[in-house]
Amino acid sequence: MLERVRSTLLPALDACGGEELRQLLRGLDGRFVPPGPSGSPSRGRPDVLPTGRNFYSVDTRAVPTQAAWSLGLKSAQQLIERHLQDHGDYPRAIGLSVWGTATMRTGGDDIAQAFALLGVRPKWAHGSYRVTDFEILPIEIFDRPRIDVTLRVSGFFRDAFPNLMHLFDAAVQAVAALDEPEALNPIRARVERERAKWIEQGVAPDEARRRAGWRVFGARPG
Repeated sequence: MLERVRSTLLPALDACGGEELRQLLRGLDGRFVPPGPSGSPSRGRPDVLPTGRNFYSVDTRAVPTQAAWSLGLKSAQQLIERHLQDHGDYPRAIGLSVWGTATMRTGGDDIAQAFALLGVRPKWAHGSYRVTDFEILPIEIFDRPRIDVTLRVSGFFRDAFPNLMHLFDAAVQAVAALDEPEALNPIRARVERERAKWIEQGVAPDEARRRAGWRVFGARPG
C-alpha cells in the first residue's frame, strides 16, 4: 500500500497543479483537452488524478464503486442492528428511495446498501473496476435473514442508470429462486405467495412469477 502511494498516488497528486494550468491554456487556445473521470480521491477514486482533464460526471458502468460497496454494506448492517434493537426482530421487507444525483455523487452508496440487504455483492472487472455481474453471498456468512428490498427510483436515476435497475432486478430474481427457508429468505416466500395469487387470477405461471418479483418502481419516461 505504501509503495503504491509513493509510486502512483503522490506523483499524480503532485501533477495536478501543473496539469490544470496546462490544460486550461490548451482549452483557451481552442485545443483538445483530454477527458477524465470526476469524483473524490478520498472515496476510493484515485483514477480522477491528476486533475485538469475535461471531466465527465461518472462512468455508469462502474457503479457501485468498491468504496461505495463498503459503505453500503456498513450502512445495511447498521440499519438492521437498529431495527433489531427497536423491534426485537429482523426486518423482513424494506423500501428505499434511490436518487440519480446522490448516486453520481457517492458512487452508489444507496444501491450498494440495497444489494447488501439482499445478500448480494457486485462483481467488478479487474483493471476497469466496471460492474460486470453480481454474486449471491451464502446466507451462513450473514448471521441474519435476507431482506426483501423494493426500490423507488427517481426519473433521473431511471434515465442515467438503467443498467443498475436491470442488475438489481436480476439479483432479486436470483435470490427468489434460491432453495432457502422462509425464515432466512422472505423474498422467495413472498414471491411464491404472490405468484400463486396471480395464477388464481388467470395469469400464466411464467408471467405470474415475473410480476411477483417486481421490486423496482418509478415514474414512466416523459
